[in-house]
Amino acid sequence: TTITFETQASEKGLQHYSVRISKLEEEQNHNNNQHDFYVEVTEESIEILLWTAVTHPDINTIREALEGYPQYKLTVYTGSSTPAEINKYSLIIAHQIPDIAHTKIDLFPVHTPVWYILGARSNLVLFNRMQNILQINGSNAVNDALPVLQPSFNLFNLTENIQVVLDKIPPLRSPFGNYALKGSAQVLISQKIGNVQTQYPLWLFKTEETPLAITAGEGLWRWGFYEYKNFRNKNTTHELIKQTIGLLSVKKDNRPFRIYLDKYLLSENEPVQVFATLKNAAGELINTPEATLELTDSSGKMQKLNFEKTGNSYRLNIGLLAQGRYRLNAITQFSGKQYTAQSEFFIQSEPLEFLRSHADFTLLSNLSQQTNAQFFTLQNVKELPEVIRANENIKPVLHTVKNVINFIDKRWLFFLILLFAISEWLLR
Repeated sequence: TTITFETQASEKGLQHYSVRISKLEEEQNHNNNQHDFYVEVTEESIEILLWTAVTHPDINTIREALEGYPQYKLTVYTGSSTPAEINKYSLIIAHQIPDIAHTKIDLFPVHTPVWYILGARSNLVLFNRMQNILQINGSNAVNDALPVLQPSFNLFNLTENIQVVLDKIPPLRSPFGNYALKGSAQVLISQKIGNVQTQYPLWLFKTEETPLAITAGEGLWRWGFYEYKNFRNKNTTHELIKQTIGLLSVKKDNRPFRIYLDKYLLSENEPVQVFATLKNAAGELINTPEATLELTDSSGKMQKLNFEKTGNSYRLNIGLLAQGRYRLNAITQFSGKQYTAQSEFFIQSEPLEFLRSHADFTLLSNLSQQTNAQFFTLQNVKELPEVIRANENIKPVLHTVKNVINFIDKRWLFFLILLFAISEWLLR
């Protein structure tokens, strides 16, 4: 049985959760009725600018897709002039921007992710100069491009019935011309024009350096309209929009000093390893200064440890720890400034023999194959005697042990014979 649940992220930081199921009366093993895990909650809002040349129904479709997600703050701006405070936004959705009224390529901040949505008003000449992933040589004419899903796409998970939905939705209005894909990009959807399935991308992504996305066509509102008509929901259309925005708005961890573990929930028989990284002003990893770690257990007892320098980062093998919750506070100094980083982890007791309520048949079968043996279950155990009799390697073995004893080594026998001789002489 699979159960899905949601909980409100009310506090930021590394949160420890425990999931428990109730005990049954006839259940003998209760040790596997609980599972613990950690979730890191970050407190941030993502400012998104939707810049469009003219009012368009796609705007409402994008706004609908983001409803119910308070972390996304969407601002819609209509017009050709540059919006005020454009540098404050974490993501820009450029709907047919640059348009035919623009003449300069520096419309967007250099390191801000952009999602280009092309259409009949797009200035393809400026668009080709503003990015180096997709080049379109054509005019302001448009084609009706049907979507063709690319099975090799793996940047995010797609809805289960996306292919069924794409077969029922209308085409996007894409710029007419020759498309040339440059650099490393992943194509989510390609174009089908008429009955010809082309290699022209319709929806693609670049994730290196400053990420960007390109949707080479307008008309997302039609997708939502026809999806609702056929399936009574807009889940696939909204999910594509949310996933695109989510992929572009993922913030990198720019903290100069941070610590982390491979995992934050360990068992008593697993050694604890803590890693730390320090960046200089240029964003390069360094480990010139010394770094220390304060480890505090559940009872409040604290001990100080020193990190080991490895490569251009830090590492510390704490070893095995007892069950409980531990807090970490790492400290280092660089360029006259002190940096700290905090984290925590949890050690739990895992009696492995109680976590499984049945034998691992796969493991036992593999062991028998690796050792040229055979594996039997209760269903075929009656075959065991016959298999043993038919196995030529299983035969009775007779062991013979011979011991040789020299009488000369038996001193007590010598004295016994001597006693008999003396007795005979005395009697005579």
